Amino acid sequence: MKSSRGRAAARDFAASMYRYARRGLGWLPLNLLCAFEGRNIERCILTAGYSRSGSTLLGSLLNAHPEIVIAHELDLLPMSRSPRLAARLGGKGRLVRLILERDRNIRRWTSYRGSGYDYAVKTGWQGKYSRLRVVGDKDSHAAVKNLHRRPDLLDSLRRRIGAPIRILFTIRNPYDVTAAEYLRDMQIKGKIAFTARRDYAPAEAERLWVGEERVSWLREHSDRLARVIAMLPKEDTLPVYHEDFIASPREKLREICAFCGVECADDYLDACASVVFPAPHPTRSKVRWSPDRIAEIGRTVEKHSAFLGRYARHDAIPRPCAATPNRRHERANNPNEP
Repeated sequence: MKSSRGRAAARDFAASMYRYARRGLGWLPLNLLCAFEGRNIERCILTAGYSRSGSTLLGSLLNAHPEIVIAHELDLLPMSRSPRLAARLGGKGRLVRLILERDRNIRRWTSYRGSGYDYAVKTGWQGKYSRLRVVGDKDSHAAVKNLHRRPDLLDSLRRRIGAPIRILFTIRNPYDVTAAEYLRDMQIKGKIAFTARRDYAPAEAERLWVGEERVSWLREHSDRLARVIAMLPKEDTLPVYHEDFIASPREKLREICAFCGVECADDYLDACASVVFPAPHPTRSKVRWSPDRIAEIGRTVEKHSAFLGRYARHDAIPRPCAATPNRRHERANNPNEP
C-alpha cells in the first residue's frame, strides 16, 4: 500500500516538474516529451492523393498551428505493421517520438523551404507546439499506394496510435500534376535546370513533350485513388482541391482545422494566408502536349468524374501543339524505350 502511494506521488511530482519545465524552457528531450504528450493525442491526420498537388503547402500550414504537428513524408502506415520496428516503436509515445523527430529534422535541414517555395510561417508554431492534440504525416502519393495494397494498415495505425484517423485527399488538375511530375523527371535526368516558377526558353521548351510514361502513371494512380476513396467512410475524409485552397486559403484552412478537431485564431489564418501564392501555378502550360496525350488524360478524368469531373472544363485543358513530337523526342521522354 505504501509502495503504491509512493509511486503515485512520484508520478505526480514528475508531472508537475514536466509542466514547470514546459512553461519555462519550451523544450525537453523527446523521451520525456513523448511520455506525457503521447497520451493527449486526439486525432491522427494523413494526406493522400496526387503528388505535386499542394500537400507540402497544406502540411506546412497545419504544422504552424499550436496544437498540430505534421511530419513530412515519414510514411507512417507501413511502420504500424513493420515487425522490425514493432519492438522499437512500442506504444503511442514511441510513434509520437518519430513524428516529432521528423518535424524537428525538417525544420533544421530545410527551414520549410523547397522546390523554389518558402513554406515558413513567420509567427507560426512550425517545429514546436503549445499543446499537442493532433499528429499526422504528409505523404500523399505513398499513402494511396500503401492503402491500395494494404487496407489493413489503417486499422493497424489506428490501434497503435489510439486515436481516430482522418484523411485529407489532395487533388489538383491532372494536367498540372502530369506536367509537374514530368518536369521533375527531366530535372532528375539533368535535361533541364528546374525551378518552381521558371519560364523556359523556346529552345528548351521545344523538347518538353509530355511522354506516355507519366500519362500512364496518372491513369494508374487515379485508379488506385478511386478505390481508396470508395473504401473509406465519407465522414473520415475531406477532399482538398488545390485550386480552391489557393483561391480561399482562410476559409479552406478553417474548414480543415475543424475537420482536424481544433480551433484556429484569426492571426493564425492571416499568417498562413500570407504564405500562399496568389494564384495556382499552371504547370500544364510549361510543357508541350500532343492531342493523343490530352485525350488519354481526358478519358481518365471522365472515368473518375466523381472527384475529377471539374477538370473536364475547357479552361482546365491545355492547348495541343500544332506540331507533333518526332521519334527522338519520344525516346527522350520515355526512358523505357530503346
